[in-house]
Amino acid sequence: MSDRDTRFMGFAKLLMEQMLSEVDVEIVTSFGWREDWETIIAHRAYDFACHIAMQNTLVAHHDMRKMPDLTEWPTRETNE
Repeated sequence: MSDRDTRFMGFAKLLMEQMLSEVDVEIVTSFGWREDWETIIAHRAYDFACHIAMQNTLVAHHDMRKMPDLTEWPTRETNE
């Protein structure tokens, strides 16, 4: 597995949990889509983070390995 596969898997799992709370979980899990969707989400989160890093002169692309995963949603207090 590459860094692109794993760097933001925690974020992907959090988002998947939220999405599954909104839909019929049985449909998604019965077809085995959950892990595939989590990987797709993790890939796109990585791609987005790379895009942001390349736009920001303070963050070099090679420093992506230092960017932490988002494994829990920020609280209101952490966003203020």
